[in-house]
Amino acid sequence: YQVYKTWGKRCTYVEFLTNEADPEIPTILSPADASYNKLWGKTKFGFKTAYEKYYNKVDWVMKADDDTYVIVENLRYLLSSYNTSDPIWFGFEIKLIVKDGYM
Repeated sequence: YQVYKTWGKRCTYVEFLTNEADPEIPTILSPADASYNKLWGKTKFGFKTAYEKYYNKVDWVMKADDDTYVIVENLRYLLSSYNTSDPIWFGFEIKLIVKDGYM
């Protein structure tokens, strides 16, 4: 909800992948199991749905969590130097796994 009320409103399109509808925000209902160890299924469903729904409408798709903050204008500037037809991935792969999760 806070993403929608802050930086999300500066996105061309914004939808939230969830297992429960929320009348206050635009949602895509995922049939995938939302348990922590099975989040990859939900993520795959989200990217597949984004592709099917927005393929001809957008150049880029971003996945973010509810604790993410994005300065959309800076992201647009960063992406402006990349070819939208080239497959590209931005992010950080965490390799160190500790008892209670990633570090």
